[in-house]
Amino acid sequence: MGARVFVWLVAGLAQALGEVAELSKAEAPTLAEALEKHEVLLVKFYQDWCVYCRDLGPGYLAAAQDLRLANSRVVLAQTRDLELQKEFGVQRIPAVLLFRKGQLQYQHWAFDRDDIFDFARTFDFPLGPVGSVVRSHYWLRSLVKFGVKALLKTLRLSPDHPLQLWMPKILGRLGERRGD
Repeated sequence: MGARVFVWLVAGLAQALGEVAELSKAEAPTLAEALEKHEVLLVKFYQDWCVYCRDLGPGYLAAAQDLRLANSRVVLAQTRDLELQKEFGVQRIPAVLLFRKGQLQYQHWAFDRDDIFDFARTFDFPLGPVGSVVRSHYWLRSLVKFGVKALLKTLRLSPDHPLQLWMPKILGRLGERRGD
């Protein structure tokens, strides 16, 4: 019992400093405990051998520190537990899963500190007009940053879906106006 309390104190201190807690399925602190404790939890699934995971590491830590400074209610954690990866159907890493009130809400493939920070900040705002505007801004920024093809691939729409047909045409026209 004493070791478990110590681990939680260390995890709490790390979080207070803006660091990222390492979660597992069986050892404290567990993902289940973190889901009970935090209303909004963003969990990075990674492996040490993955080059992209290593590249994302410093950005993820920086996003955690920035979110802490911004008094965000979103808490960042990470896990390399293979059982948890299988349980949540994570097939590509690094993957970032957002849990709200203990339930999985979104799976996101993050690329850098700004992407993680902006994605997490959208959940600091309640649903409604302000939250909708912030989320729309994030998705539009992502669309511009990563392109239409990446968005459509992420949405996994069939080739004959209306978005697949008209979105590239509209965005192509916008690019022509800007001179891209």
